[in-house]
Amino acid sequence: MTVPGQGPAHRDCYQQHLIEQRQFLGLNIRVLSDNQLAELQELVLMESNARQQANADIEVW
Repeated sequence: MTVPGQGPAHRDCYQQHLIEQRQFLGLNIRVLSDNQLAELQELVLMESNARQQANADIEVW
């Protein structure tokens, strides 16, 4: 694996680096304002609830 601008890296080391930098799929969570972070949290919760509901509907069979 190659880290852009830094060179080769171990996969586990790079993943730990992303966690420390609070990044997920290119989204730098550290730069979000409190309002943006709260909005993102709500969106994630809504998506999680929608997926759980969809899975519950399927399991009824």
